[in-house]
Amino acid sequence: MAIQISRREVMNNLIRFKDALLEQNQGKEDSTGRTYPVLVNRKTGDIRFAERVSQLEHRLPKPGKPATSLADWREVRIHVSTENPKIVHFELLDERETELKSDGMEILAWNILNETIQVLNQIAESHPPSSPEVLPEEAVLQDLSEIHLASPSVSIQAMPGWHGPIDRYEAERLLRDEPAGTYLLREGDSLTKEITELLGEKIYPYLCTIIESEQRISDILLLQTPKGWTLYEDCFDLTETTYY
Repeated sequence: MAIQISRREVMNNLIRFKDALLEQNQGKEDSTGRTYPVLVNRKTGDIRFAERVSQLEHRLPKPGKPATSLADWREVRIHVSTENPKIVHFELLDERETELKSDGMEILAWNILNETIQVLNQIAESHPPSSPEVLPEEAVLQDLSEIHLASPSVSIQAMPGWHGPIDRYEAERLLRDEPAGTYLLREGDSLTKEITELLGEKIYPYLCTIIESEQRISDILLLQTPKGWTLYEDCFDLTETTYY
């Protein structure tokens, strides 16, 4: 059964879960199933199998490098329900072991977390437990070869808000008197094209011009790379952890 995912971060989360199980991390067991303490990044949706945020400190890049901070991480739970021996169900819980809410998380991170759980449940539905000697979650994660990254179905040029090769002055004119949050998409200008030439890869620059609070208009530089989309973070090394 082929499963398509929208972002590679979902696959990364699945691989980390599989690796944690291989390392004999069997979670806390009760009558309803097993619960795994994990950390989730509020900005990126990354999952790390550690019980406390402090355990991540040694894994973060050294000071001086742009990176995620400890404050970006939140302690949550992945619960594997096995009350029905023929049905396995995964869900995200908060610190109090109630349903996890999106409070304090960016939309991207929330979508990645939910898609990770949806994929686990999708596999579980098609691969019910078959052996009492193997944990159901181990069976679900045993073979990830059928999971594939979906190809983008819509180009940026086909999106609402695309205005092509207009400059900043025209963008501001079009946005004048519009409410905060209104934006348009346009081709990168000469400056952004110079930046992408320094990145050393096939990178295509685009700009999102948006009205922020108090009618302030800002440009966000979007980069289309061979590995997907990212926001330019004032660093020419796309391998830095600031990029995702």
